[in-house]
Amino acid sequence: MSRKYCSIGMGDWVEVGNTGAPDGTPIVNGDVYPCCPGWLLDKDGSDGYVFGNLFKESWEDVWNGKRAKRFRESILSGDFTYCNDAVCPHLQNVHSNPNVGSDDSAPAVRKIEDIELLYKERGEHHRNIIENNLVTMKHAPMVVKLDYDKSCNLSCPSCRVDLQTANREELVLAFCDFLAFRFLSASFSLTVFNFPVYSIQS
Repeated sequence: MSRKYCSIGMGDWVEVGNTGAPDGTPIVNGDVYPCCPGWLLDKDGSDGYVFGNLFKESWEDVWNGKRAKRFRESILSGDFTYCNDAVCPHLQNVHSNPNVGSDDSAPAVRKIEDIELLYKERGEHHRNIIENNLVTMKHAPMVVKLDYDKSCNLSCPSCRVDLQTANREELVLAFCDFLAFRFLSASFSLTVFNFPVYSIQS
């Protein structure tokens, strides 16, 4: 079987919150995942693989902590220990065709023999990661997905089978909690339908 590499798992993406949490658990819990929790497995076989918690640790300790490095080692080795390939759409859709859509639609997972396509589509920084076997990331994630409420317009069996929507109060709380984390060192701006709503300059 051909070895694969996942750009999402190697620092392109991070998910903060509690996607797919069972009812009755805190919605805003500060857990940091390297991908959709429903597509991850911990060593004990339970869903999700948490890097750490922003309420209890600094961003650097979470982003480059032991659990994050262990996860990245499993991607670089090609064994994807903490990924549930039975439900992960990225691992199920590995092909050798060049991307024909937008940059956002480029495949996140490529076979090593097709890795030049990934460098072109997902960024040259992945060449440095692979060639130097890096598990400590000096760059911040390209995408930070905030999942402070249970809203989702999908009903993936890996997370939930029903559509769920947050009310206005939950969304306001989510936004305020995000600002309180203050883990982003770069400038931050929020737009809604291309209308600027909030901006922080570092």
